[in-house]
Amino acid sequence: MIEGIGWIAVLIAGVAALIAAFVHPRDKSPAKAPVTAPDPEPTQVAQSVIENTASGEIDAIMDDLQGEDPAGDIADALNRARRGR
Repeated sequence: MIEGIGWIAVLIAGVAALIAAFVHPRDKSPAKAPVTAPDPEPTQVAQSVIENTASGEIDAIMDDLQGEDPAGDIADALNRARRGR
């Protein structure tokens, strides 16, 4: 008899789940508008700043490599950069 009660409880839970699935209201919200592309100007400004900074640093490294003591000049530049952080 206890086994029969377990099956009846499972059957009742299944029927309740089916009824809840059919009665549950659907989401009737309107479709969301597509996201527009961001303004390219800030991206271009950031890209130009990065390129200018990188080219300046590359020029400084190239100048350090052409000197009499390239290893010392690059080490000094790295130490300045580390202190600047």
